[in-house]
Amino acid sequence: MSSGRSGVWVVVPLLGAACFHLFTFNASRIPSEVGWGSHAWIESDCANPSRWRLIVGVGPVRSARLANAAAAGWIRSPEDLESIDGIGAHVASKIARHVRWDAFATLEP
Repeated sequence: MSSGRSGVWVVVPLLGAACFHLFTFNASRIPSEVGWGSHAWIESDCANPSRWRLIVGVGPVRSARLANAAAAGWIRSPEDLESIDGIGAHVASKIARHVRWDAFATLEP
């Protein structure tokens, strides 16, 4: 006679295997690859999208836009962040906290 618990013996191992797979998949990747973010200082002229991804809230699309703008020299002050497509005042203020703005301080106009 079945007591209704036979499904438990199937679900528990499958759930454990799924959790193990998720953990090993994410643990094998560096944080910048999965967009986890961390506290990072980034030069305002940094053209490397993976560096911009270190900032919490900056994913692959924003990091590419930031890197392209930095490579073109469009990011010289915190206000310049708002001119990038998809970045408003609120997001710009969060990103600006992680940017070193002295990269252009020595340049003459």
